[in-house]
Amino acid sequence: MASEEENLPIVALPEEYSVDGERLGIALAHVSAQTYHIAETQAGLQERQSRHEQEQLRFVEERVAAARLEAEARNNALVLAIRQAYGDLTTLELRHRMDTELQRVQAQIDERTEERNNSLFAGLCQQQNTTAQELRQAAQERADLLHHQSLAGNRDQQVLQRAEEAARSIATSQLSSQLSVAVDAIQAKVMARTEAHVVELVQGFIARHENACMQHQRRDLDEFRVEIDQRFRDVVAVAKKAAETKARQLASALRRGSAPASTPPSGDTETPAASDASTDLDPTQSDVTQDQSAISTVVQGDSTRADGSPTTIPDSERNSQTEENPMSSTPSSCEAETT
Repeated sequence: MASEEENLPIVALPEEYSVDGERLGIALAHVSAQTYHIAETQAGLQERQSRHEQEQLRFVEERVAAARLEAEARNNALVLAIRQAYGDLTTLELRHRMDTELQRVQAQIDERTEERNNSLFAGLCQQQNTTAQELRQAAQERADLLHHQSLAGNRDQQVLQRAEEAARSIATSQLSSQLSVAVDAIQAKVMARTEAHVVELVQGFIARHENACMQHQRRDLDEFRVEIDQRFRDVVAVAKKAAETKARQLASALRRGSAPASTPPSGDTETPAASDASTDLDPTQSDVTQDQSAISTVVQGDSTRADGSPTTIPDSERNSQTEENPMSSTPSSCEAETT
């Protein structure tokens, strides 16, 4: 049932039926003024009717008093006439003429009274009819005013309903727009917070990745440094052993060369020994140079990683490595020590 009432079409009234606040106030003031006028008219008619009733009652009372006075006067005159009649014959004739005049006067008075009563009754009837007609007209006007007032109330309800519907639609549109603005603002705030959080996460991930890469590089560098140190120690040990061996060989060669030099008397025999010593020294020096080239080759081979990319050691780490491992100094120092 409610859905049927909601689906009812709204009938558009003509322009002259449109009511605003000012016209509605004027109509209500006019209706109240007419109602007050009708009430005043009814009060005036009731007051006039009561006044006519009082006048009629007073007229009747006056007529009764006049009739009473007339009856008393007639009785007095009759008594006087009877007294005179029994005393004189002319009085009887006078009484007869008096009675005739009295009857004539009474007839005239009765006729006039009847006319006045008839006219008064006709006036009262006409006035009552007029009053009744005015009352009926006032009642009709009051009914019309009540009908117009009910119509005005219905129009007011329709206007209020339309105003409520318009206000509801405007409020709905405003609420929807405000809701969309609020949703957009919330989405913007959420996006800003999400972007900031994502940026923080990405920065943290990058920082963690960089830290992990640095730690991995440091670990690789430490392992590479340890391996280089170990290899360098091995190479130095091998070089020392080779140098000691060459030194022993050189010493033995020098001893062998010095033994024949002491036996010949002249200096001609010293030339072959010197040449032999020089020949013995040359292989030793060649062996030392070969050891130096092997050390440089090992160092260069260790400076490359498994993936083939060269490993660059920073100067600070190299200096620290040199300070931590005095044995891992430059090959020139080792070569100098070997020589």
